[in-house]
Amino acid sequence: GGIFGNRGRSGPFGGGGVPSQGEDLRYTLEVDFVDAVVGAKKRLNLSGGKALDVAIPAGITDGQTIRLRGQGAVGHGGPAGDALIEVKVRPHAQFRREGRDIHIDLPISLAEAVLGGKAEAPTVSGHVTLTIPKGANSGTRLRLKGKGVPTSKREPAGDQYVTLKVTLPKHIDAELEQFVKTWAVKHPSNPRNES
Repeated sequence: GGIFGNRGRSGPFGGGGVPSQGEDLRYTLEVDFVDAVVGAKKRLNLSGGKALDVAIPAGITDGQTIRLRGQGAVGHGGPAGDALIEVKVRPHAQFRREGRDIHIDLPISLAEAVLGGKAEAPTVSGHVTLTIPKGANSGTRLRLKGKGVPTSKREPAGDQYVTLKVTLPKHIDAELEQFVKTWAVKHPSNPRNES
């Protein structure tokens, strides 16, 4: 026909001979909690024996998507599409994340709670030694400045909060039991009535 006679016919580049970009391809990648906080390099194995090296940026959150430009389907005369990788962050046995802060519970002994002392606590960047204050109750919270999600271009580093949990021994021996009985008689108190 006329000027538009080839409209709708498929040529080497798709409809009307217009080059088209390749499709975006979607993938899911599971990463460990600590890797998501501090950043890591991960390999994503694709079908057909291909693999993509993926840089996990520090501080990425569960459900965020990483876009790798040009790593999608091949285009028809146009550029390749992108790979869209949804990140799934595995939960951690000790660490919890709230915003840019990390939270843990740290069990301490009765002696450490009464007398104070030093204890090792895990952080996403390794273990640190912290000071347990004398008379620490369960629920006492200590702050480790800058030990949360690392600094980014837009935000400062988060902190880590350590909540102490006083833990009695599994087997209370007779000496401890007798001491507590004697102490309780001399120092009667009911914490439920204290504000």
